Amino acid sequence: MKLNITRIAILVVLFSVQGFTLCSAPPGVSPASVQVPSGNSTTPVTVTTGGNGLTPCTWNSTALSFAFLSPSSGGGQGSQGKTAANLLVSANLNLAPRSGVITITQLEDGQTARLTVNQDAASGDFSLFASGPLNGVPGGTATSAISIARSNGFSGSVFLSAFGIPSNVNASFNPNGTTGNSTLTLTVNAGAPMGTFPITIQGSNGNVTHTTSVILNIRPRSPLVSFLDPTLASGADQVVFYVGTDQHVWRLSAGSVGWKKDDITSLAAGAPLASVGSPLTGFLDPTSVTGASQSVFYVADDQHVRRLFATPSGWFFEDITGTINAPLVGITSPLVSFLDPTSVTGATQTVFYIDANQQLNRLFRTPSGWLTDNITSQSGAPLASVGSSLTAFLDPTSVTGANQSVFYIDINHHVSHIFKFPAGWQRDDVTALSGALAAVNGSSLSSILDPTNSTGARQSVYYIGSDQHVRHIFAFTSTGTWMNDDLTAISNAPVNAATGSQLSSFLSPTGAIGAFQSIFYTGADQHLRHIFSTSVWNQDDPWFLAHAPVMVGPASPVSSFLDASFVTGADQAIFYVGTDHHIYHLFASPTAWVQDDLTSLTQAVNAN
Repeated sequence: MKLNITRIAILVVLFSVQGFTLCSAPPGVSPASVQVPSGNSTTPVTVTTGGNGLTPCTWNSTALSFAFLSPSSGGGQGSQGKTAANLLVSANLNLAPRSGVITITQLEDGQTARLTVNQDAASGDFSLFASGPLNGVPGGTATSAISIARSNGFSGSVFLSAFGIPSNVNASFNPNGTTGNSTLTLTVNAGAPMGTFPITIQGSNGNVTHTTSVILNIRPRSPLVSFLDPTLASGADQVVFYVGTDQHVWRLSAGSVGWKKDDITSLAAGAPLASVGSPLTGFLDPTSVTGASQSVFYVADDQHVRRLFATPSGWFFEDITGTINAPLVGITSPLVSFLDPTSVTGATQTVFYIDANQQLNRLFRTPSGWLTDNITSQSGAPLASVGSSLTAFLDPTSVTGANQSVFYIDINHHVSHIFKFPAGWQRDDVTALSGALAAVNGSSLSSILDPTNSTGARQSVYYIGSDQHVRHIFAFTSTGTWMNDDLTAISNAPVNAATGSQLSSFLSPTGAIGAFQSIFYTGADQHLRHIFSTSVWNQDDPWFLAHAPVMVGPASPVSSFLDASFVTGADQAIFYVGTDHHIYHLFASPTAWVQDDLTSLTQAVNAN
């Protein structure tokens, strides 16, 4: 047989040109598997390659995130290459072993060898601690300092996560995957449920996981409390109280020299700070039957009700809860109060709240001092829902048949009514009696007494229904029968109430301002809207008419009052909190709605 020498030569040339010179053997590495400790280490290895008859074949290697060969490529000497190399492995800081494969490739023919690297876990451990409890309000944030304690030489990163977060709340850690400590930030959005929530915080490194927990309390925003003072008993013709970002109770008041600010917490020496989201209520006492011209009530971190009050000698405070050992205020409870200047209720001042068992309690001041009773148990009323609002009024002539009334949202999302007859505390379910729609979860409440029946009803309560409409339950004068109507629908209001909207209302018994009853709320468009009654129900948009700044959110507190005699130069006033946390004032002048920024005018601390 005759060989075709020319063809063989051509094939050899082609293989050489294209770089596919065949090697006499595949590459190898010894040892093929290495077990190393958790610290930095160097392990000698030997890489071998085949030869092509003249020179050894060459190789290169991949690298792992924690290990590589040095040198990372080579050839060798002799017909088969042999290269001495070092496997360099960095310290494993994690509490789990790790492994990987370094691939060695023979460049001339692409054949490979594998070096398996196994590294031990780091020693040591860690533990977590979260600061708290946390108090959050819609549109706000709450932060917890996450401390990570490392032991027995552990210095690795800990990766954090949170569980048990309620709806409409977002959690983030900064930093995460940290070798130090971290901060958990919980952002509470509109629509978040009110209540107390245990949050589990988990930290992980490798196969080791530890947890800790922190309590998140979600409360409504601290309300605004405002009143008209036509006789200037408080030294001003109008006053608004709020809780500042410093957790102090502040007063903004307008007198002959314009608006001014007062830090009531500082003036009442020794008064503790208000809690985040503290409820707030108060009243004017123009004849000082309580011994003070004005009083405001709030809750401190110990869940005690405290009273700040102004006497001719200055501002003072008292701990009502502590004085009489009353039940603590529930985390999500509001406060409502009224002055009783003639003591028809047997007390000069009264405060209602919801305790930790969701029962309504009353604090009332008699000549012998402060007393407390549980009106839920005395009336047999159902429990309040978590996050229930409260509204109340005094009825000094008992036109409703009772001398005082308080409304709340019960566990069935009905508007329930507890009222004081001469025979004692009674209750009824005005949602059921009127056939009204149930309240949306977290609905605000507002109410008015109409002793002269100017509206055709003795009493009215306003709430937000499960359809986000502003609704009205009222007792007809002629029969005492409870009725209901849908104010959003019959006023042709263009938008529903926003989720979390607050309500404020007042009665104008003579209709002097062109309306008999007025209700203010936040619309789904974030406008501060107004529904009011003349011979029919109407609506307007004071926020738009006044070209007012944007509200802080649908849960912005709202407070209002009537000024039928134009003592303040306007017939009605509304207060709310803007996105800049300033207190804004909308007021109806004889010709138009106008707004001003009370925080800027007074250089006061921002609202919380």
